[in-house]
Amino acid sequence: MTALVLVVLLAQETQPAAWPAHRKAADVASGVLVGANLAGATVEAWRAPDRKHALGCLALRNAIVYGATVTVKHTVSRWRPDRSDQMSFFSGHTAFAAVNQWTFSASIPITIGAGYGRAAAKRHYWTDIGVGAVVGFVSRKVCEY
Repeated sequence: MTALVLVVLLAQETQPAAWPAHRKAADVASGVLVGANLAGATVEAWRAPDRKHALGCLALRNAIVYGATVTVKHTVSRWRPDRSDQMSFFSGHTAFAAVNQWTFSASIPITIGAGYGRAAAKRHYWTDIGVGAVVGFVSRKVCEY
């Protein structure tokens, strides 16, 4: 019964954050923000006392997020809000932004901005973004430096 209620709720989800006139800009901005977090995390790992371990952790975290994203997208097959394909669930951009945090004061707003950009570009629903953020945050716990 719970699964049925969840399916009905997900099917009725709307996109109040969409920017109809600036979808491309929102899409590009979300990608740039993900890149900013990845660059910051890479610099942090490079400067770590045990550089080899830190870079290995960074690679492992990103590999886990990539594998989870591809597996779930091909398993769930949820339509994107713009109906371009069935790869909406969950937001890989948000997951990658969340897993590549390097400093809390900068990375959290960057992750939120990347997720918002995906909604504004009509590429994801809010539940896609929320699940992507959780996957990214949890994947950080796999390996720490």
